[in-house]
Amino acid sequence: MRWIGVDYGESYIGVAVSNDNNTMAIPKEIILFNNHIMFFTSMLELDAFQGFVVGLPMHLSGHEGVLAEKARKFGTHLNEQFKLKIIYEDERLTSKQSESIPRKKKARYDDIAASIILQQYLDRK
Repeated sequence: MRWIGVDYGESYIGVAVSNDNNTMAIPKEIILFNNHIMFFTSMLELDAFQGFVVGLPMHLSGHEGVLAEKARKFGTHLNEQFKLKIIYEDERLTSKQSESIPRKKKARYDDIAASIILQQYLDRK
């Protein structure tokens, strides 16, 4: 079964999915935070997933801060809502990496960041 990668944000959430054999992460969509329940519910109705890989924003020192705490709360919320496994993946510098991918001016990169987060997990697995 596949994985869903999540780049958590209080306004926008980047979403990525793994391919069928869990070797590659593919950017899927950028959704508004307020629509995440409906979006993930429809995704899970269409395909089988084993869980979420949620990006954990950590300080460069390796310590967790306020944003990491919020991402963990969001992961707990996803687990309670969908009863799927939650994996937390260090997302340090993924936003900077995602911005190196050419996109239209002022475009958001949250889906690319989600795919980088998910790919890091898949590569280690």
